[in-house]
Amino acid sequence: MRAHKPLLEDLVKRGKPLAEIVVLLSEGEQPDKICTIFNELALDVSAEVLPAYFQSDERNLRYQLRLDTTKEFLLREFGWSLERVKIYDSSEDNGQFQDGYAWREINKPKFYPSNLQGKIETMGLTQPGKGDNGLIDNVFYELKQS
Repeated sequence: MRAHKPLLEDLVKRGKPLAEIVVLLSEGEQPDKICTIFNELALDVSAEVLPAYFQSDERNLRYQLRLDTTKEFLLREFGWSLERVKIYDSSEDNGQFQDGYAWREINKPKFYPSNLQGKIETMGLTQPGKGDNGLIDNVFYELKQS
């Protein structure tokens, strides 16, 4: 179940595109436990457990985590840099449609928070993600320290 995160909801209302990330867990890891770890990491990430798209064996279902998050979270927690790039220019159709953007990876994840080390097999970006509104990323925010 996806965590309720008021900060993410506010950012989306303000027009911030979110990245959708797919996380495959290492063999033997408990998806619900890892999902909780992700949801407790910060206010700018929301995780949920879903069946993995590809299943190798019906008796051994495999699960994945889906994250809706900001590029700032990914950089801060994983050293993973993303940027918005224009994939469609509105001038091509005399402005009939708005510019279109997508995420581009500058690098892969460089490190993991200590409570996730060894628990993640792979992390990848979906295009487009359900948290992606197709707009440029021009909404900025700061996490308040408690």
